[in-house]
This record gives sequence, C-alpha cells and structure tokens, in this order.
Amino acid sequence: MRLPVSVETQFGSLQSQPAPRGDYRPFRGLTTIARQFSHMTQSRAATARDPADEFPIALGVSRKVSEYRRKGSRVQFKDSDRWLIAEGLILRRWRRKRTRPGAVFRGVRLQPGTWRAVILCLARAGRVDWASPTAIRAALERLPRKDIDGNPIGAPTRGMLVLALQHLSKRGVLEPLLRRHEFSVERRSPGIPDLFLCRVEADGRITGARFVEVKRWNEQVLDSQIAELRFLRAHGLKAGIVRLLRPPKEADGKTAVGHALQRGVATSASASPTRTTARR
Repeated sequence: MRLPVSVETQFGSLQSQPAPRGDYRPFRGLTTIARQFSHMTQSRAATARDPADEFPIALGVSRKVSEYRRKGSRVQFKDSDRWLIAEGLILRRWRRKRTRPGAVFRGVRLQPGTWRAVILCLARAGRVDWASPTAIRAALERLPRKDIDGNPIGAPTRGMLVLALQHLSKRGVLEPLLRRHEFSVERRSPGIPDLFLCRVEADGRITGARFVEVKRWNEQVLDSQIAELRFLRAHGLKAGIVRLLRPPKEADGKTAVGHALQRGVATSASASPTRTTARR
C-alpha cells in the first residue's frame, strides 16, 4: 500500500537533519503519518458496504424491536406477549398481515438440513410429479432425521415444505438447487435462508413467494449465505436479507435493566440514610 507521503522520505529527513536539543519537531512528522493512516482506514471502513445492501427485499412488516434479551446462546426479541428469535419474530409478523378474503400469508423456518432431507426422500421415492401436491406429500411421507453418515439433520414441517417444493419446481429451480446442495455446498454451512414466505390464494395458488435471511443490526452475514442468495436470485427467485432495527437506548433490554438497578440503588439509599457513629 503506497502512502500519499512516503515513509522513507519522512524518516530520511529526520535522520539527515537532527533537531536541536529541546525541539520535538520530528515527532510532528510521525504524528502526520499516523493521521494519514487513520484517515485511510476510516475512509475504507466508510466505503465498506453491508452485504444486506446487495439483497434488499420488501416484506411489508415492521423491523422495529422494542426490547431484547440473551437467553443461553441465543438472542430473543419481545413481540407483544412473547419472546422470539429473530426469524421467529419476522415470521410471526408476516403471518399477521392482512390480505384479501380467502387468502392467507404463510411461512416456515428452513432448517440447515432441509435440502439434504429432501434429497434423501427423493432417493427413496424415485420419480415424483412435482405438479401434484399429493405426490410431493407421498414422497415426503417420512422426512429423515439423520443423513447417510448418521449426522442429525433438521427439516421443516411437511405441509409448508410441500408449498416450497411446488414453487421451486414451477419456477424450474428445484433440480439445480438440489444438485447444488448435493455436490457443491459445504454441509456444515449450507447457507440456506432462514424463512420461506408466501401468500396462498383462495384457489390454492402460491403468490409472492420469497426466501428471507433475517439478521440482527450487527450480525455478520456468512459467505455461504451470500452465495445461496445470489444463486436464488440468479434463477429469478425473490431472495434477500432483512435486518432488525436496534432499539433506542431506553428500550434496550440491557440499558433498561441498568437504569432500573441504578434507580433502585438511589431509592434505597435515599430511603435509609446512613448512620455515622463517632469513636472516642
């Protein structure tokens, strides 16, 4: 990396012209270099884009969070009377959306082993008529809980998985997607989006289907997730990232608890004044 002001030039001038005793001008040169380094680092950080900006997607639901807490290794968010993880929060709000009579918003969480489970089912069921929901349900009659190596895999409920597979087959993406996850995707990090969301019309048609990855305001997006979203978008599907909005400081769970503790300490201190005893 080439600096606007050469480091060799700066140190060369300092060595060729020793400063008199008590003069600290050489340190001013070093300070200039440090400032230039800092400016370049800040400018690079400012130009670094959030991966979520590459995959915008509209859901028509609020991303605001009023309160959150950490329970074990997970972060939960409060939604009226329940504490939910990030994808559960968005899924619940999606299902609550109002639509025309006869239609309903539906969705399901996609587990990391979803497509592996489907691949194992197809290996047992043989050829499947993907236009027939009945045939898909028959193929998915027994979703495996373990792969061929005995490792546990997770899969969503069969009813919503049928809708997802039916949509993928209609769009001509099911076969390339399954081939990708069978041969080209790391099993430990498949990058499958968190949610499959859609609207089911009165006549059973699936509309507005989309794959959504849900992240907190400061949560990192993995490379495998970016690759999966790019694959889905390249095949004409709606896929994107939704970031929850950080709550205000007063609504922040940790900050609110801290303020409550401080107010409690102050109240107890004012209610019971300290007694001082003089020693003689």
